[in-house]
Amino acid sequence: MEEPESLRAYKETSFGSWEEGDASLFWVRGPDYTDDREKVQATGPVFRLIHLDLFQGPYEELNVFPKMRHGLPDNVGVLKKDREFYFIMNFLIRAKDRTLDKKKKIKTESWINWIFYFALPKSARKDKSNTHFFKCWELLLSEEDEKSRNHRVKVIPCVADGPWIVRAAIGGGKESHKGVVPTLIGEKVTTSYFQGNDYIEIDYNTAIDSVAVASAKLAFEHSKKLIVDCGVVLQGEELDQLPEKILGCVRCSFFVINEALLFPGIKPDQYRMKKSKIFLPQTSKKFLFFKKFFFFFFFFLFLFPTLVLLRGPKKEWKKGEKFFKIKKTKKKKKKKKEKGIPARER
Repeated sequence: MEEPESLRAYKETSFGSWEEGDASLFWVRGPDYTDDREKVQATGPVFRLIHLDLFQGPYEELNVFPKMRHGLPDNVGVLKKDREFYFIMNFLIRAKDRTLDKKKKIKTESWINWIFYFALPKSARKDKSNTHFFKCWELLLSEEDEKSRNHRVKVIPCVADGPWIVRAAIGGGKESHKGVVPTLIGEKVTTSYFQGNDYIEIDYNTAIDSVAVASAKLAFEHSKKLIVDCGVVLQGEELDQLPEKILGCVRCSFFVINEALLFPGIKPDQYRMKKSKIFLPQTSKKFLFFKKFFFFFFFFLFLFPTLVLLRGPKKEWKKGEKFFKIKKTKKKKKKKKEKGIPARER
């Protein structure tokens, strides 16, 4: 059963506009995917988008739902009295450190929290078309092993409109997102799960993965021109878990990352907000250290010795050049002898 149009999530904020996306734009595994490997146009969403937050601050903010749940709207997506369960996705993106005091050289970390809030309507379980979805859902809640959970939740990021360089890197289209490969993001970045009586929250720290940082950096540079769709799917692997269905979807339009709000509870003297420079993501300090260490280690262990061997000592190098020149002149003289050219003309 679809919710009334008046409850549909849509909001214009200081950092851009967001709304619930169109699930039919995405393509997911069909009922016979195990045999024919074919994907079909998606249906759903089962959960409804009720809110979206974009915060910046000096810390990695984890398990945000208990702090934020009292401020969520009551009449968006699903009425509060009709909500059975909450599903939250929190993407943490790290940027360059901020300087608080130049004289004392005091610096602080800089983080972006991009948070989706979905709610499950009580009426969703009565819909027979959702039976396959709820088998995957119950497995996600009951599984205690993080690896199996990470292999369950997929994200489909798509660019509906924007510069060609971003569309080429991420994929997507205006009328359909067919061909975009879903990402098991939990297997690539640091993932944390927090579960309560009526909610489950997944926090993704993207700072450890260089590919995720590069994608975020590209998107942030062009965010003012982008319309991005993001679909969430629970991966079905057995016949009784197929076809897949969209859990929830979001559309973000023309985001200005520097306009992200300060995370609740953070004082202005703890974090300096800069609106002039572009908020560019970067990898974590630990990752950067290991990256540099392995580069120099590889360079001095393999590349440097090979360059020395190829170059050789200066004296030997010069001798080699002379020998090469002598050989060339000898070859020329032999050719002239064969042709019968007099010695004087040589």
